[in-house]
Amino acid sequence: MKIQYFEPETGRGEIPEAWKESMEEAARTVLAWELYGQLDEEAKKEVRELPILISLTSVTKDEIRELNRDYRGVDKVTDVLSFPQYSDLEELSDALDEVEEEDRLLPLGDVVICYEKTIEQAREYGTTVERETIYLLVHSLLHLLGYDHMEEADKKRMRDHEETILWSLGLGHDRGTVREEDLLGIARHAMSKAYAPYSGYAVGAALLAGNGKVYIGVNIENASYGATICAERTALAKAVSDGAHRFIALAITADGKAPVPCGICRQVFSEFAPDLYIIVAGKDPSTHAEETEHYRLTELLPSPF
Repeated sequence: MKIQYFEPETGRGEIPEAWKESMEEAARTVLAWELYGQLDEEAKKEVRELPILISLTSVTKDEIRELNRDYRGVDKVTDVLSFPQYSDLEELSDALDEVEEEDRLLPLGDVVICYEKTIEQAREYGTTVERETIYLLVHSLLHLLGYDHMEEADKKRMRDHEETILWSLGLGHDRGTVREEDLLGIARHAMSKAYAPYSGYAVGAALLAGNGKVYIGVNIENASYGATICAERTALAKAVSDGAHRFIALAITADGKAPVPCGICRQVFSEFAPDLYIIVAGKDPSTHAEETEHYRLTELLPSPF
């Protein structure tokens, strides 16, 4: 994967060289999440080897207004424009499968960022210009992969993907510094509160919501097994009761085998976050070594009700 940068001849709006490494990491993260459903370094390493070319152009307000007028019929300054080469992920995947020439790069599309507008928005939102630039890159890349925000349901899905990717990059706008290891630590701490007299299998869960809060849950067993509540659903019930309906990531931990969510939990979560990022941690039954697994909810439940 390669990003090719095109910048104004005037020098106004030139993207600082120091930011480019972070931007390329963001691009790898987007592709790892969308193509492989993973956010780990192994998936990003695979993305590095993909024959994909992303064109990124930094322009002035006048230039992006002209592009909007010429290509969209809108006489307006916007922060970013996207010109996709493929209609969706499936078409891109098919094209990648057909690449035969070793040195050939497939153009994913063009990203056009208005640097002046980016500066204004960073001030308005109280964030850094670098963070806002990376957000716009992530947003635009999702457009190149077929996402849009014309309908409310599509807008929510795209926003959920943006937030998961930015969170994994440590750039969540309203989530402080909660990272994957933090969520796992919170879930492990919660395990001590589990009520599991019948199975002896204590489970803790930590659910990161879009409002920046982390909701914890534990498994609560009952003599009537059907009345038992899993840790992840306990966390979800607390979150929804608090008014949270958007979720970024879920960590689940146990002292035994890694606690992959049951079918009921998968279905319940699919109602709120069908593409939820899930981290499960436990111990290998034979070696007792720590093991961590990562999933995307759509991988665990491809066909929800």
